[in-house]
Amino acid sequence: MLEKQGALALLDDPLSQELLHSSLMAHLAYVVADGSPRIMPIWFAWENGEVIFCSVAVALKLKSLTDGTKVAIDIDRPSWPYPRLLIRGTVSVTDFPGVVPGYRETAIRYIGEQYGNIFIGAVESMGMPMKRIAIKPYWAGLYDFESRMPGQG
Repeated sequence: MLEKQGALALLDDPLSQELLHSSLMAHLAYVVADGSPRIMPIWFAWENGEVIFCSVAVALKLKSLTDGTKVAIDIDRPSWPYPRLLIRGTVSVTDFPGVVPGYRETAIRYIGEQYGNIFIGAVESMGMPMKRIAIKPYWAGLYDFESRMPGQG
């Protein structure tokens, strides 16, 4: 029997695990101070049951992504059958004086070892503090458009 949409156990489904460990971009949805919605593609990592994003501390999105903020995340593959993992969660932010531990590995996963190391070197050379944005899921949805369709479960 399939897990009901909303159940965190969906995060353990093999398809969810494939998406969570892929190099697909996550799409992060949140609301900014003026009340308008934003959605942005962003690199992510899946660590210890949380979706992790990293950013330089001066990024505008961090004015909205503060401890306790609720957000939505979508990770989907752009080919048939378009599997899609949806997560709703709560933000927790941690400050770092430099590059967030694990960010190098995330960069390498997305753009390869050579360019990942060059990218992280450029970030390190800026000498800017960074923030680790952890999203603790409280809701998960999974659609594979074969056995799980929107509106079911």
